[in-house]
Amino acid sequence: MKYPKLFLLILFVFSCSQKVSKEKVVFEDPERIHPELISKGPLVYPDSLRNQNIHGIVRVKCLIDTLGNIKEKSIYKSDDSRLNNAALETVSTYKFKPGRYVGKKVESIMLIPIKF
Repeated sequence: MKYPKLFLLILFVFSCSQKVSKEKVVFEDPERIHPELISKGPLVYPDSLRNQNIHGIVRVKCLIDTLGNIKEKSIYKSDDSRLNNAALETVSTYKFKPGRYVGKKVESIMLIPIKF
């Protein structure tokens, strides 16, 4: 090749101009089965918040134990912090079929979106 440095420079500029995806790459393990929601209670939405027309999504991070119960929960992300307690109370009523790994029940972490 007569102009290898020029070719490399053009290749470098072209590769830098490409858009970079901001999506996270998640590698799925075929041996892993995620928890499955089997029951949930009603959405807890306090009248005071409903009357003020407060809406949004609260994402609750939950640790689900090997019996399908929520062992720990915390707010991961919230559109409005006034909805946080209601979201935590709502998620407390959820029951899951536990996750499995290589055929054995395992604790799992999930993000659960609660829409108000």
